[in-house]
Formats: sequence, structure tokens, C-alpha cells
Amino acid sequence: MKTRKLKGGFTPYMTADEKLLVTVSKNTAYVYSLEDGKLHQSIKSLSNLSETAVSGNKKLLAVKNTSGMIALLSMESGEEIGRCAMERKEGEKIVFTQDDCGVLDFDWDGRTMLLDCSSVKHRILDGPTNVVLGRLPRTVFMHYDVYSDRIYKIMADQMAGGDTRGRALVSSAAIENIAYHTVREFDNIPDHLQGLSFCKTHNYYVDWKKNLLIKTDKNFAEITSTKLPSAWKTATGKLYDRIWISEGEKYLFANFGKQGDPRDYKTYAAAPSLSSLYALDTMEKVADFDYEYVSDFLMFDEDKQFVLATWRGSYLGTL
Repeated sequence: MKTRKLKGGFTPYMTADEKLLVTVSKNTAYVYSLEDGKLHQSIKSLSNLSETAVSGNKKLLAVKNTSGMIALLSMESGEEIGRCAMERKEGEKIVFTQDDCGVLDFDWDGRTMLLDCSSVKHRILDGPTNVVLGRLPRTVFMHYDVYSDRIYKIMADQMAGGDTRGRALVSSAAIENIAYHTVREFDNIPDHLQGLSFCKTHNYYVDWKKNLLIKTDKNFAEITSTKLPSAWKTATGKLYDRIWISEGEKYLFANFGKQGDPRDYKTYAAAPSLSSLYALDTMEKVADFDYEYVSDFLMFDEDKQFVLATWRGSYLGTL
């Protein structure tokens, strides 16, 4: 298997037609062509970039930093069109509206916001839901699903015996019709930092207590559950840092992190990292990787190619 290192990493963005990839590092967004793997352009903008998005017509690039500020840039010239502080809260991934006239943004206080690409001003469409730190119910994750053109909101309602009871809500992404409704209640809500994936036809999450991978429909109604390999469990009791299901639902990628006991600092610091790719239907291992600080994993070209992102760069590969 051949891989090629790319500049930038952290949270890569891929256009819906799978032709462009955007990675970030510090204040720079790197735009790659996925047709030949070459760097198309590098654009400097806000400091501490965290999320990016490209308009459908590929004329605009939106970048977001860890303070929640969004800047709009020309893909042709690289020049900044304008920037908006939004509500000064970091949040989740951003996405252009289907008409390319606005950018949808979701912050950690549970707001759904729209940045107008002409005025570069924003308005709040819904929320916030958890302005006071620690108050329940509160929003723990929001996500725009390109496959159903809907917005998901995961809410925590109650802490009970170590479990976080809550619910999944869904709204149409129609700008003037944002209205969330509950589609599933959970005894323990899915954790997007570890095992929640939105794929083309299904969603997946992990039941950490039972070590199960749960496959659901787009409303989180359970379809099947699969036992994850018990051999993944280490001496420290930790299973894995995070898993991703490929969007075509052919593979499972698991990041196991450092292969050592964190209580032994010296040994742990020098220990190698491990992440692995498995066939989803059989759980047979396809490949191992030893990259440190894995932050994201994307597959494209009918799950034949992948982008493995780390804090120190990204890797483009073909199975």
C-alpha cells in the first residue's frame, strides 16, 4: 500500500464530488486535487484554523478557527472577502447552503447559525440550548448530514449512574424552516469523539459498555449490532481512542493511540502509535498504520482511497 504525505491535517474537508481536499495547519488552508494528488493552492487566513468548507460552485472557501470566527475567501484569488466573529464560540463543522449563498454553522452552545455570503453577517436560526455551563439539557454535538440534507443535534438530558441519558433530534436544513424534533431517546447518548459515524445510507455508534457497534437507519432506529473484537482491550482497560466507518460502509478504521501504559510516562512517551483498517462485514484486518496523533479518517472513490489526518499532516493512500 502506497501513501503520500500532504501538508496540513487535523480536520480535512472533501468536496461532495470527491475532487478537492482541504487540509489546515495553523493559519493556512491547503487545497489539493484528488484527481492527481497535487497541491492546487495554499491560502493564509485566520489563526488556529479548525474547520473548512468549499462552496458547490468552488468559488468560495469558508474557514473557521478555534474562536468560532469564520472568514470567506475567494478560491480564484485567495483574497479574503470578509470575516465574522459569529457568537465567539467554537463548534462543529461548517457547510455551505445548497445555493452557495450562505454558510451553516453550529457552535458548542447549540446554536444553528447562518452566515450570509454577501453581507458576511450572521443570524441565529435556532438556539442556544446550554448557555450556562453544566446545565441540563444541553447540546453535546451537532452535525449536518449531506446525504439526507438534515441537521442532527445530540442532547444530554440527565446524568444517571455514570450514564448520560439523552436524545437525538433532527431538523430539515431548509433555512427558514429550522425545527428540531426527537427521533430517538438513549440511555447513554452516542459519543461523537469516539464512535459516531454518518454514512451514505446508515448511521453508526458504539455502545461502549457492551462493546457493540450499532447500525441504525437515518433516524437512529437500531437495525443490527456487532460485537467488536475483545482482543482490542489493553491491559489498562482502554479499548480504542476512536473509530470511523467509511461512508460507503465497507471499512472500519480504529485508532488505538499510543501502545503503552500512560502511567509509565517515560515508556509511554517513546511508545509507538497504532491504528488499523478492518473490513466491516468480517472484521478482518486490512492494514496497520503507525502515525501519531490521528485526528480524522476519510474514504472516497467507492472506499478504494483514503485520507488519514493527523495533527502533523495528512496521508493520501490507495488500498
